[in-house]
Amino acid sequence: MTGPITRHRGIESLKTAARWPGADRNTAVILATRLAAARADAEGYRYFSELAGARPGEALPLALAGFFQARLGEDADAALAKLDQAAATDLGPPQYFRGLALAGLPPDRRRAEQAVADLEFVLAVRDQFPAMLLRAAYHGLAAAHAVLGHDEQAAEAMRKSGLGAAPAGTRLMFGGFWATAADGFRFTSPRILRPQPGIQVAQGYDFSDLAFISTSDGMVAIDAGTTQDRVKAALGDLDPPAGGAISHLILTHAHWDHIGGAGALRGPGTRVIAQAGFPAGLERQQGDRPRFRYFTGAAGSLPPAVVPDQLISQPTPLVAGGTELVLYPAPGGETADALMVHLPASGVLFTGDVLMPYLGQPFAAEGSPDGLLQALAFIGSLRPRRLIHGHTTLTEQFTAEAVPGLAAALTQLHGQVLDGIRGGRTLPDILEQASLPAVLRDHPTAVVPYLVTRDHFTERPTTSAPATGSRTGPDWSRPPRPSTPPPSTCWPAARRSSSPPPPPPSSARAITPSPCRSSSRACCATPPAAPWPGCAAPRCTASWRPASSSTRSSSSSTPSSPAPSSARSSSRPPHPGAGPSGHNKGDHDAQRFFPKFSRRPRNGRRHQATRRPRSGRPDRKAGGG
Repeated sequence: MTGPITRHRGIESLKTAARWPGADRNTAVILATRLAAARADAEGYRYFSELAGARPGEALPLALAGFFQARLGEDADAALAKLDQAAATDLGPPQYFRGLALAGLPPDRRRAEQAVADLEFVLAVRDQFPAMLLRAAYHGLAAAHAVLGHDEQAAEAMRKSGLGAAPAGTRLMFGGFWATAADGFRFTSPRILRPQPGIQVAQGYDFSDLAFISTSDGMVAIDAGTTQDRVKAALGDLDPPAGGAISHLILTHAHWDHIGGAGALRGPGTRVIAQAGFPAGLERQQGDRPRFRYFTGAAGSLPPAVVPDQLISQPTPLVAGGTELVLYPAPGGETADALMVHLPASGVLFTGDVLMPYLGQPFAAEGSPDGLLQALAFIGSLRPRRLIHGHTTLTEQFTAEAVPGLAAALTQLHGQVLDGIRGGRTLPDILEQASLPAVLRDHPTAVVPYLVTRDHFTERPTTSAPATGSRTGPDWSRPPRPSTPPPSTCWPAARRSSSPPPPPPSSARAITPSPCRSSSRACCATPPAAPWPGCAAPRCTASWRPASSSTRSSSSSTPSSPAPSSARSSSRPPHPGAGPSGHNKGDHDAQRFFPKFSRRPRNGRRHQATRRPRSGRPDRKAGGG
């Protein structure tokens, strides 16, 4: 047998989406990293050669065809000719992939010089590249400097790649993830993202990100990481360093990786704000801390109890030092105690983990597909210009521009899953049929977020009330019951308040009610018109109908469409363990954002292996008769 005996649904879906007219270049880049990680160089060369032939004017498919041809090592000159032609057409990805290809070829001084020029250009504008691509750039730069005899530069580049301890001959590594025994899992090396004036986001200092808003009365901090030491390291790298007062600390939810370092931010005058469901969420966290050695690192014991000064149960305006904010409680896809922070003046929305693709921690009894759909519908109606999530890769991939398409595609998927359950189909069969909704053709930036979420969303189609935090697996023999958010965390309940919430901007996307009930239509869930409690949540109550046919542009992560953000590396050097120094040596799966954890079976008990009795008689311990 010469061909593969299993299918890779993720790669197949990316191939399909990358062929669509107007496909987002991020889809092609993610596909390339997946194929490279799988060592499928011949497959990558064939695919992108065909794509380049179908799109003769585009540089990226041609560059990727040359990149995989160079990795095959069969015709280096022809591969470099393709890369040179692509680099002459466009800036950004062509230089990135040409530099990596040159660095991976047999030693040649002229090629090494060109590789150094290409990769140093990429790193000079690294804020325009996804963090997951930077490790390979440093790794290739180290190899090129070594060919040129630049020992010090080679050692420094290798240190920044985090692959210094990797065995000789280790191939190209995509992905910015790394882990050490002391620091635990991180998404990227420490850096400060500055998406707007007065906003700073500390990424890579902890498992989660920390956000800071400068005001005339000090800083507003959003989330508090895992430990005080990690929070203090981030504070020291802010510009200027945050030596002043923290006027407000807003906690987006009660997960341990967002509250553990609150002691480093809470001063005598700091007001701590959380959602009304925060105390119950914090109580549940006491038993849900993951017991994985390299996940949290040396984070110590469970974080101490955090007692908020103010609990939010309805949309609430907040003015801090002349800066206007609006706090929105939300029944998000991960937890029922989510709190989002909106800056109306700049259009920035801090979402926490409401769009977490896992729909809750994989090792905890939580998560709500209905909550995710409601959060998407609300974010779409608010129409923010920029989303800042609680984790680096979510901020890079789950953009504001992707929200409408993601909401429509997931709602259609949800209908298909429920129809499958009612029809008695098995979970593997439903997963097999969950492909790419046609609505994504009109929303190319939503393709990668949808594929990241697709299987998890399919596996958790039924939930109990998120207020309790309990979750049961789907019973494939009976129709699911709708989940009902508690009054404190849903927008209809907020509208019953004597003080009405701030209205969304006049430019908000119109969500037109429709009697959509069929999975064949692309529709999105929105909070029902009747107030909670006492009404069942319909599976779908609205369809996405933009007020204008024009698609609003958002900041891109590619050099050809420079983003307004500026994410420069902090003065603090990358951690010596940046990159899996001694851990996690394989190629990274560039699409999945979090380490894969095994889940407890749906009945709450661990599986017992069935043993074959040696004597041929039934073994009672193994369940025999």
